Amino acid sequence: MLAVSALVLAPLATLSVGPGPAGAEEVEQDEEDHDQADPEEKERDLERAKRNRNVSPDRLVVVYESDESLHGPDRQRARREAGGRLLRASGAHRSDVLRVANGDAESVARRVRALPGVRDAYPDPVATISLAVNDPKLVDEWGLSKIGAPTAWDTTTGWDTTTGKGVIVAVLDCGIYTGHPDLAGKVDLAKERNFTTAATTDDKCNHGTHVAGTIGAATNNALGVAAVAPSVTLLNGKVLGDNGSGWFSDMDIAIRWAADNGARVINMSIGGTLACPTGTQSAANYAWSKGAVVVAAAGNSNASGAQAPANCANVIGVASTTSSDARSSFSNYGGQVDVAAPGSSILSTVNPSLNAGAEYAWFNGTSMATPHTAGVLALIWATSYGTSATAVRDRLFNTADPIAGTGSSWTYGRINAAQAVAGGSSVAAATAIPTPTNTTVAATNTPVPPTNTSVPPSNTPVTPTNTPVVPTNTPVPPTSTPAPPTATPVPPTSTPVPPTNTPVPPTATATATTPPPSVGRSLALNGSNSYAEVSHHADLNITGDWTVEAWFKDETPGGYNHTPKYILTKGRVSDSTDAPYFVEIESNRLIVGERVGSVNQTLSYDLAANGVTANAWHHVAATMQASSRQLTLYLDGRQVLQGTLAAHATTGTTRPLFIGRNGNVGQYWQGKLDDVRVWNRVRTAADVFRDYRTELTGAQVGLVGNWKLNEGSGTTAADSGGTPQNGSLKGSAGWSTDLHP
Repeated sequence: MLAVSALVLAPLATLSVGPGPAGAEEVEQDEEDHDQADPEEKERDLERAKRNRNVSPDRLVVVYESDESLHGPDRQRARREAGGRLLRASGAHRSDVLRVANGDAESVARRVRALPGVRDAYPDPVATISLAVNDPKLVDEWGLSKIGAPTAWDTTTGWDTTTGKGVIVAVLDCGIYTGHPDLAGKVDLAKERNFTTAATTDDKCNHGTHVAGTIGAATNNALGVAAVAPSVTLLNGKVLGDNGSGWFSDMDIAIRWAADNGARVINMSIGGTLACPTGTQSAANYAWSKGAVVVAAAGNSNASGAQAPANCANVIGVASTTSSDARSSFSNYGGQVDVAAPGSSILSTVNPSLNAGAEYAWFNGTSMATPHTAGVLALIWATSYGTSATAVRDRLFNTADPIAGTGSSWTYGRINAAQAVAGGSSVAAATAIPTPTNTTVAATNTPVPPTNTSVPPSNTPVTPTNTPVVPTNTPVPPTSTPAPPTATPVPPTSTPVPPTNTPVPPTATATATTPPPSVGRSLALNGSNSYAEVSHHADLNITGDWTVEAWFKDETPGGYNHTPKYILTKGRVSDSTDAPYFVEIESNRLIVGERVGSVNQTLSYDLAANGVTANAWHHVAATMQASSRQLTLYLDGRQVLQGTLAAHATTGTTRPLFIGRNGNVGQYWQGKLDDVRVWNRVRTAADVFRDYRTELTGAQVGLVGNWKLNEGSGTTAADSGGTPQNGSLKGSAGWSTDLHP
């Protein structure tokens, strides 16, 4: 019979920030990716860091700009300024971890950041587990039926066709107890790695084994629990010690290790209340460039915003839901959270030595929601939809159920495994998982002003809004002994072992996975003299809230690495006259923002580094909330950047609105444009996602300009929004039958 315990403790591994001891010797010879810190010293550092708001006073992470900086005098200069000794060097990561003198890593970081060749420097944060304490409902694996996992297994030709076969999923946690009968043969023991000072890779903090079981426990074996993707291979990367703590710098190395060892999904049920560290962002970008999808817990603080690493670009942030599809009371929420998944009262595998002999237990937390999502991603990889990391991520997003909270608590909905693999066919893993060719590892969450030579160098960069804060979710021990289950789950007597509760179909049907075809035509521009011009109207001169959006196809030879080419602008971005909003692409970057006087304030997203296909249709949207000065950028329905602009006083401009040109400066668009819209309100993430997936129909509140560009003949671009202001085609502008999806 199963040994099952009902635990009130529901771990979410959440990362917090913290310091360590000092020394002063110079290390001349690096040992690549080798941790040179003494294990006992490292443990003492962790304890000191926990007493210092989980930010190390002694350990400094330095990230270098380039290989030249890494191997030249810039690196030695940074080490001398830190006045300490080397703890870890990583050429692949372009980073060092240094022990600083005098235990003042924060002030040293400020000095080192100002040095040439240094991209960032910061005290090494600490990864810790925090607990969501609750009285769990004693139910079986309701989460699997809620997301339609049993249906997904049988979607194509039968069992073992859409169960994740051939896909490697890395679990970066506090280890996995590989002796569990439901995990026998599931973990690649030859590749598992310990990034901590713990003696083994086993789970001694009562967390990683539970996560691993949800993703890939043995299924159809007449034993224990079923998993979301039971045919995957698990890669065990231990980044938290037996006490549930670890360093972000170790986690960053582990992300790269997982990607280099074939992981197509990297699960991190860990998080911390701080902005995405530069080193972690670089590691996430690297994993993405290698074709791995990273998924992380949003946090258990019942707070707006995702914790790191879930708030990093190229990481999917996951909130937790209950069996009734409501947001779990402990779950973080908001625009930085991508999807939701079951995370309350989740039954999975545990280390019996930590659970009074019980091999299964119920936990709560976004830690539990994250492996549900990782499992669905693995299922997608093992189908014909698994052609790239982008395709897999978008399939997850586009098939999520739009339950209550979608667009406010999370962007895309609660994941749906059955919908995600519906219509797909099983494929061999080697065929399903090509590695992207782009290997750029530049961080993407730092706004960059345009390099446009017409813009003076006084541009003010956007200040990110996700500033580090002290974690508030302090682990709380249970106040009483957990009650035993009122009913003991019985293992199945026959071979199939899906949950005992009958799978329930989704209460809301996901919208079609791709937008319906557009009607009409698109605007074709040649990059030299063609554009559309809309005469000035007060409705378009917006100085408050706004949203702009458009479909674009950049057909410039050589891709996105070109001189400035404008999608749209109100006025022109060149002189001392205001331009209240503009969108352009230059030097591989998609740039949105405003111009006030002679200063541009922008968000800048690196298209090349993020593998955005050139010469293909994409949807861009940007929103400005005037009261908070918060600017948000979306690409293909997904939020990719958010930042806060400096306060300003603008009267806007009486100049025309230009589609495909920067005022009278030129900088013409080369390619196609379609469905250009301007709103005098902030569209929500859910609104933008609907705009990406479906055509607008009916009256729309706040739509002041809507150029569908469907005419197909003549020189008029009709406006169907607000007080209509038709545009006029100029130069060689014409029409095309090349339509966005």
